[in-house]
Amino acid sequence: MSSQISSKEYWTFRNQSNKKFTHGLHLYPARMHPEIARNIIFDYADDKRKIIIDPFVGSGGVLIEAMFHGNNSVGFDINPFAVLLTKVKTTIINPKRAEEEYLKILEKSKRDYRKGGFYPKLIPNNFDIKFWHKPNVIKKLSIIKHHLYNSDSNKKIVDFLKICLSLTVRISDNQRKSEYKNYRMDKDELKNFKPNVFDIFQEICQRNCQLASDFKNMMGGRDTKAIVTYGNALNFSENFKKLELDDSHGHLIMTSPPYGDHDTTVAYGQFSMHPGLWLDLQEFQLREVDRKCLGGQRKNDLKDMDLQSPRLALDLKEVIRRDPIRAQDVYSFFYDLDRSLEQFSKILKHGKSHLCFVVGNRNVRRVSIHTDEILIELGKKYDFKHLTTYPRSIPNKLMSVRNAPENIVNNSGKTMTEESIVLMKY
Repeated sequence: MSSQISSKEYWTFRNQSNKKFTHGLHLYPARMHPEIARNIIFDYADDKRKIIIDPFVGSGGVLIEAMFHGNNSVGFDINPFAVLLTKVKTTIINPKRAEEEYLKILEKSKRDYRKGGFYPKLIPNNFDIKFWHKPNVIKKLSIIKHHLYNSDSNKKIVDFLKICLSLTVRISDNQRKSEYKNYRMDKDELKNFKPNVFDIFQEICQRNCQLASDFKNMMGGRDTKAIVTYGNALNFSENFKKLELDDSHGHLIMTSPPYGDHDTTVAYGQFSMHPGLWLDLQEFQLREVDRKCLGGQRKNDLKDMDLQSPRLALDLKEVIRRDPIRAQDVYSFFYDLDRSLEQFSKILKHGKSHLCFVVGNRNVRRVSIHTDEILIELGKKYDFKHLTTYPRSIPNKLMSVRNAPENIVNNSGKTMTEESIVLMKY
C-alpha cells in the first residue's frame, strides 16, 4: 500500500477481517483495524531497527503487526486485562501442546461435573456473581478454572488458555451481547439464554489454537520482541526509559487513544472487570482503569482552560453554553491527552520519528468535538509536524448509530461513525 492513497473507503477496510492470526483471540472494545497498523508501519518503519510504540496498547494489534514487519515494539496500558491479553497475543506457543492441554482440562472438568465437583473458593466474590451468571454457569466456570490453574503446562500455554476461559466467561454471562458496557439481558432474553459452558470453552480453544498456529506460521522464525508493560501514558517517558532500549534509529508511535471520557464513550474498565476478576487479576487495578483513563479525573476549574488550541477553545465555548459540567469532562480529556503528547516528545528521536493517531470526532451535547484538528494543534507545542489526515468509516461497531444525549424520547442525535488517521513527524 502507498501512503499516497487517501480514499476513505480504502482506509475503512470494510471487507478485510480484523480477526486473523491472534488478532481474533478475544473481544476488546474499539480495536484498531490491524490493516491500518500494517499499512502505516510499512510506510513509516522501513528501517527494521525502528521501535514501534503503542502507549494505549489495548488488545495489542499494533504490536502484532510490528512483529510481522520485523520491528521490535513496546506497549503500555493501565488495564491489567489488556496487558495480559496483549502478552498472550504476541507470544508464540506450540498450538499442538495447547490443544492437548485444553482437551485434558475439558475431560477432567466434565468428569468432575458429573461427580458433583464444585470449587466455590475459585469464584470471584467481589461482584454480584449470581446477577451476572446463572448457577450452572458459575459451577462449570469454577471447575474449568480449577483444572486450568492446576495444569502442569508452561506459563505460555496456561496464559493462552486463561484468555480462552476469559472469553468463555464473557459469552456465557448474562450481559447483553450487543455492547461492551455492563447491562444485563432483559427477562425474556435471559429466560431463553442457556449457555453450555463446556461446549463454549471447547469451541473457543479449538478456534484459538488454529489462530495461534496461523500466527506462528506467519512469524516464520522472525526474531522480533514485543515488550508489554502495565503503565500510564501520563508517566510514559519515565516508564519507557526504564526499559533501556537502543533508540538510535528512531521510533514510530502508532496508537488509538480513547475517544473521550469513559462515561459516554468506551468503558474499558467495565468490559474487563468480570473476566479480569475470574482470572484473579489485581482488583484495585481493574477498578481504577476508567478513573485513570484520559479525562478520568475531572478538572473543575473552567477559568484556565487554555491548551493553546484555538479549535478546542471554540468547541469548548459551545459546550459550556449548553452544559458546563460536560465541558469540564471535555477539557479534562484533552488536558490529559496534551500531557501524554508532552511525555511522548521526551523519548522520541528528533528527525527520525513519526506519530500516527487513530481518533474519533465525538459529539458532546450535540456539539462536534474536532479531536483530529485539536490533536494537530496540541502537537505543534512539542514540535510535531502534521503530515496528512486520512478519514475512514467505522464499520460494524458495537455502538448505536443514534442516541438521545438528553434522554428525551424522539430527540436522538448521531453517534460517531467515522475516524481520522492523523500522521505527524518529529
